[in-house]
Amino acid sequence: MTGKIKCVIESRSVLDLIYWRDPKKSGIALGAILTVLFILTRSVHSLPLIQSVPSTTPLFFSFPLITVLSYSGLAVLTGTVGFRVIKAVEAQIKKTDGSNPFQVYLEQDLSIPQDRVREQVDVIVEHAQCLARQLRRLFLVESIVDSVKFGLLLWSFTYIGAWFSGCTLVFLAVIAIFSVPKIYETYQEPIDAQLAVVKGHIDNVTNILEEKLPFLKRAAVETEKKDQ
Repeated sequence: MTGKIKCVIESRSVLDLIYWRDPKKSGIALGAILTVLFILTRSVHSLPLIQSVPSTTPLFFSFPLITVLSYSGLAVLTGTVGFRVIKAVEAQIKKTDGSNPFQVYLEQDLSIPQDRVREQVDVIVEHAQCLARQLRRLFLVESIVDSVKFGLLLWSFTYIGAWFSGCTLVFLAVIAIFSVPKIYETYQEPIDAQLAVVKGHIDNVTNILEEKLPFLKRAAVETEKKDQ
């Protein structure tokens, strides 16, 4: 029970960051994530090893993970040591207690309850099984319409991959996580109205295709019977 309570509290804390309940904390979290990603990107592309590797060599074999981790650790350590020194000097000037500003985090319990680990593993396995079932259904063409939609989605991803690099997609994903939920929460009614219109158009196109191609309708009916 305690593990579940902690999990709920931590999930709520993450949601508070994403929905900008406290703009200061959310801004710090977003800035820290983007800074780490920027450091990783710059450290990888600025290394002579990466620049000298032929373009035909897979990035997996040329990625200097140890060097990147070392630079990242040095950046974090420089920040924490600098902050610690600044606080110590400030305490000397103001004649206050120069205690460690990170003491609160040092006293936090990092142990993970076994029941919580099992709960998280069960959730991961459940989502993995659901994903596997959906992929099997799409790739083995249980429903022609759904498989065609999935094929169009994959086709659009090929253009996205050609337009943006992996690092750019990660940056965009982080920015989207910290912006889309808040925008949707603020403008939920007009967004839902527009999504309903789009869904209506998609349903109309699907109905037209089923009328023109009767075998699609039969496949959809058979799929619904299986689900029931």
